[in-house]
Amino acid sequence: MPTLQRAQNRYDNIEFVFVNQSEAPSHAQRFLREQGIELDNVYYDFAGNSADKLGAYGLPATLFLMATAKCALAIWESFPRPDFAII
Repeated sequence: MPTLQRAQNRYDNIEFVFVNQSEAPSHAQRFLREQGIELDNVYYDFAGNSADKLGAYGLPATLFLMATAKCALAIWESFPRPDFAII
């Protein structure tokens, strides 16, 4: 998550959206606060509808979508190295 936070802060021409599934917002917000992570565009999906619509059937999942909503890259594990290429 720190990697994606840095990317969100650096690339204002890219829309970053974060979706938390199956947890109370207070639980997810507490986790982010305890980790010192501040993100814009955080949404909460109790029903898992976003996973069904995007085909994200494993957690954690990081999806890179094009403007057309077509998935350009999917990572089905914790986000890779902290120095990922987009940062």
